[in-house]
Amino acid sequence: MATRKRFIGIALAGILGGALVSGAVAGAATDSVSGIATIAQREGGAKLAEILKGLVDKGTITQAQADAVKAALEAARPALPPRGPGIGRGANLESAAAYLGMTLDALRTQLSSGKSLAEVAAATAGKTRDGLIAAMVQAENARIDKAVADGKMTAQQA
Repeated sequence: MATRKRFIGIALAGILGGALVSGAVAGAATDSVSGIATIAQREGGAKLAEILKGLVDKGTITQAQADAVKAALEAARPALPPRGPGIGRGANLESAAAYLGMTLDALRTQLSSGKSLAEVAAATAGKTRDGLIAAMVQAENARIDKAVADGKMTAQQA
């Protein structure tokens, strides 16, 4: 259960940070290559390809090395179980709205205008990106704990 919860924290940090590199550093600190691979998968292969292409263009790495990195990350990506609503479906906006002290519709309006969750948190008096992450992780952990208690998920799946 701790592994999935740690993954959720890492994934939320990557979602809210909006950058593959910052998410990859967080993943590397806790889950090594597997965490980086998962974040790279969530951020999209295009971002990873863009970063690696930049390194090849600068001569920092060769194309063969870039290809090896892509292959290693693909091989290390953990198999994710089928997901219901929650992190895999766009994060738990209800908990984000509650933390930010706004309605779900108001939060969706802000997000549809192009703002990220981190930007909305920064623009909300007394709220922070880190506080938002903590609130969303806490809500997701509670959802997972309830699913285990209700027998909808095993402790190992959690």
